[in-house]
Amino acid sequence: MLSIRGGSTSTSIHTCTDTGTDTGSAAIMQEYETLAQPAPGSPFHYAFPVHNLELAKEFYANILGCVEGRSSEKWQDYSLHGHQIVAHWVGEDYRCQDYYNPVDGDEVPVPHTGLALTVDQFHELAARVQAAGVEFIIEPHLRFKGAPGEQWYV
Repeated sequence: MLSIRGGSTSTSIHTCTDTGTDTGSAAIMQEYETLAQPAPGSPFHYAFPVHNLELAKEFYANILGCVEGRSSEKWQDYSLHGHQIVAHWVGEDYRCQDYYNPVDGDEVPVPHTGLALTVDQFHELAARVQAAGVEFIIEPHLRFKGAPGEQWYV
């Protein structure tokens, strides 16, 4: 697969070519539009399982405000502050093993993902998620108060 990113504008059109070498199928040309550019430096890519792509779209696009990029019947990718996150449909039966680690008095689920935000960005995001009625596993609060690594956490 070849994908080309870039351009000086905020929207660009790209062509993706899949030669089908894994499946023996003929080459497929697909055009898609990039609505958000990658984060400067080294943006990350994170893929995660979801049971329902429509619910994932409601949360990631409409509540978190991530810009949707490419999608198919089995996955959809989003720009999370320039980083690419991808919701992959896994059906109803998939279950990740629940595991928690104690961190500054909280039982934190593993795995989880974090994003470095300003304090204002954090509070705006937490308020938007709360207003949408999303139930938190751990309520937003200040962790490691007064110590190195002090952080707002949700």
